[in-house]
Amino acid sequence: MRRDADLGFAAAFAPPLLDPAREVPTAVAGRNGKPAGRRYDVYRNNVTVSLIGTLAAIYPAVQRITGPDFFRAMARFHVRSSPPASPLLFEYGHDFPDFIAGYEHAQDMPWLADVARIERAWLDAYHAADALTLAPMRLFAIAPERLGDLVLAPHPATRIVR
Repeated sequence: MRRDADLGFAAAFAPPLLDPAREVPTAVAGRNGKPAGRRYDVYRNNVTVSLIGTLAAIYPAVQRITGPDFFRAMARFHVRSSPPASPLLFEYGHDFPDFIAGYEHAQDMPWLADVARIERAWLDAYHAADALTLAPMRLFAIAPERLGDLVLAPHPATRIVR
């Protein structure tokens, strides 16, 4: 029973975190049941700042190119439109390059989204599963008449950026 109540509270608590225009959930209360709007707003701000910091850590070249102020403003819009789908912060921001491509104030830098795609590919490759690479001698040892039957699989860290 308690778990269902906790899930109900989380369902009410989380969605307004990234939207300052939304009301503080009624389930959020301070001491003696008093409204805790200011405390919730502090938490709301901390979540937003943390997600902006996460994007800055994932996309350092984009931040260097745009400058910290421009980057933070752009990231704030992204954070509000795209909440995390996973508790793992390194997974956050997969859609940030596409967001940049459509971001009105980045239109004079049409290549900026591609820089972000490269950075994302690097991070995904870094966190990919470990796997052995194909040793050239193993490939060399295959009989020439069997090469047509060979099926090669890409390494888990392989990324293609277009």
